[in-house]
Amino acid sequence: MRETMHALRSALSDICALTETNPKILRIVERLLRAGERLALAEARPRRSLAAARGAATRAFTALAAALVDTRPSRIAVSLGRGW
Repeated sequence: MRETMHALRSALSDICALTETNPKILRIVERLLRAGERLALAEARPRRSLAAARGAATRAFTALAAALVDTRPSRIAVSLGRGW
């Protein structure tokens, strides 16, 4: 579990670093955050609203995964001038 949490923190740190240098990634991350907020609010609404919110969150997550597919940590480090 500890290794999983470390890997998650590392991945999130990389994504945060990418948002500083890549406007496309920033827009996609913001889209995912908005979708997550809508999903949280949809719990109290009818099932159709919940299904639409889940679909939007899934599409946003898929878009982020696709944008990050060619972005390896070494590329992130180079783009930010880090030596890791």
